[in-house]
Amino acid sequence: SPVVGFARDGFPIYALYGPDGQMVRSAIYEGDLDECNGKGEGSDYAYYITAEPPFVPTCLRGTVGNFAFATSDKKCPRSGITNSISAVTTAAPVPASATPDT
Repeated sequence: SPVVGFARDGFPIYALYGPDGQMVRSAIYEGDLDECNGKGEGSDYAYYITAEPPFVPTCLRGTVGNFAFATSDKKCPRSGITNSISAVTTAAPVPASATPDT
């Protein structure tokens, strides 16, 4: 599974599948995850989201560092933010070599 996030202690959180491609299971369902819904040693430790309770990490194994953020005076527009997708309105010409012989 890909990394879907990072816990406050810096360890990655993966979804559903371990490195071997098998679905991971929580300890309460006889899986190999620990009490924090993670596994590994040292820098190889990671948390997992599971399909069964508790679903997400329930505790942190590492040390939580400082959390910093920056403020801004920039305001969101009153009408919200609109996302739009621009499309090509004309088709590219088909090369003569791509047309079948009739």
